[in-house]
Amino acid sequence: MTGERLRAELERIAEGAPQVHPPSDLYARGRRATARARILAAGGAVACVALLVTLVAPTLQPDRTPVAGKPAPGVPSHIHAVPLYVDDVETDLKIGVGAAAFVTETGIPVVVSAMTGEYHLLDLDGLLAGPDTSPITLDHPPVALSPDGTQLAWGWVDQHPMEQENRERTLDVSGIRIADLETGEVRAVRVEHDSSSVQLGRLLVNQVSWSPDGRWLAWGGTWITEWTDEAFSTRNYLVGAVAPGKDRSSWAELPEPTIETDQETTAGDVPFLVAVSNDGGLSAISGNLWWRNSGQERIVLSSTQRITTLWSEGDRWFALLYSTGGDEVAMVRELPDGEDQDAYTLAPQPRMIGVLGDGARLLHQESLDGDGGVAPMVEIITTDVTKDEIGARKIIDVDVGVLGLTLASDLIDPDRPTVSRPEPDWPWSTERKLAVGGLALLGVLLLGGVALIARRLSTR
Repeated sequence: MTGERLRAELERIAEGAPQVHPPSDLYARGRRATARARILAAGGAVACVALLVTLVAPTLQPDRTPVAGKPAPGVPSHIHAVPLYVDDVETDLKIGVGAAAFVTETGIPVVVSAMTGEYHLLDLDGLLAGPDTSPITLDHPPVALSPDGTQLAWGWVDQHPMEQENRERTLDVSGIRIADLETGEVRAVRVEHDSSSVQLGRLLVNQVSWSPDGRWLAWGGTWITEWTDEAFSTRNYLVGAVAPGKDRSSWAELPEPTIETDQETTAGDVPFLVAVSNDGGLSAISGNLWWRNSGQERIVLSSTQRITTLWSEGDRWFALLYSTGGDEVAMVRELPDGEDQDAYTLAPQPRMIGVLGDGARLLHQESLDGDGGVAPMVEIITTDVTKDEIGARKIIDVDVGVLGLTLASDLIDPDRPTVSRPEPDWPWSTERKLAVGGLALLGVLLLGGVALIARRLSTR
């Protein structure tokens, strides 16, 4: 077919074809549909992001308490318990001045920084505190922070069952260690033994406490005569003191703790306490027997009274008493036979954990068997000379699970005793990681769904 004939044929076909008249606004309508699809996709994406932020952000950042002003050393107004899943410990003890020290429910020692409020979980070599480390468990682990917060002392023991043929090695398998928190250096203190004491077994130091000026360290303990994987047994009660800068300590033996009154003699679950004064005077309470190097005498107690703490102020000695029946307030008594001063505190079984001077002292109440009856706390108690009584003021909230708390009392001003610190930013637990991962996956699925819907709308 020639070009002319093809042209004529096409003209003929065109003349007979139906006429198509597209709407004049077709192009504008197409642009509007495309714009709607884009807006819908963008809105869906924004909604998904907002949903993710709403759900995930609270899990990423814990609530924090604002800190006003410049960082300054101080004791925090709230001592937080460490979550049970947190168990990463530090071996470097150069952490700076501490404000508080305690042991977790899983036996991990913790020091709270006085400058930042950071919680340092420490690896204290030989500390016997955890319920899973051995059959030996202690109500108050032998850890104590010095009043100025620069030193941390603890009792240690080689945590392996004893074998009869290795008893001669007991000289080097237990004692006391003192860490300088500003340098990280650790001083080992060896408790002197003689030939007869070596045969008694391994020394278990189960309590340590500082003199009010932080120069001397008192300790109490017992001999472990048998220790297997399943059980242990002890005998005798020992006390001693570590002089400033020394690496040796002698000891004295006390009778088994009993409480003797006019009505009865009580043994078992009675106090055994030790303390040292600023001049190195060692003192102890075994039941209701008050012992010193110069002699010993019985403290008069009623059948329901118990002693929780022994301490010195200058050349005077004091004891904190409470009633096992809960029908009396706690009382402070100057030893040996001073009059009791009522301490009007809400704490039924408090411990005295610091002397602030001018009649001000620190009391700590732990949770009583987790019953929730009295919230753990720290109070300042002060003597009202005009009324011959002692008033109390709560200064620190303490979580359940903070055991054996000691404070850097030198950092506490009775007028402004504490500082505000942020809540610790604990590592994520496995449950938290799974929750965040699940929310992230949900967000991806939502974004994918929105994108698919937007694509279908744009092709219509």
